[in-house]
Amino acid sequence: MLSILANRFGICALAAAFVSLSSAAIAQGVVPCGDRETVVGMLAKRYQETPRAMGLASRSGVMEIYVSKTGSWTVLMTNTSGRTCMIAVGENWEDLKRISLDPAA
Repeated sequence: MLSILANRFGICALAAAFVSLSSAAIAQGVVPCGDRETVVGMLAKRYQETPRAMGLASRSGVMEIYVSKTGSWTVLMTNTSGRTCMIAVGENWEDLKRISLDPAA
């Protein structure tokens, strides 16, 4: 039960961070979008970022996280028509080691 709560808390915190970042970018009118192949190709060529994680964000969107070996990262959101938008970018990506909250583990 604690593991499920910890996972949900982490997901909620991550979602809140993305919403605040994307809202600020949208307010400034600087959310870069394009067809998925072009955006993913640019991330690979310019920043050497490769896919690290993905998930279904809603019935009509897929969220992906791209990360480089140097720690730069980008969060993409793609809709069913293939339009992809960069909703967050940053540096110093760090993978966290999963810790089990199950005392039997």
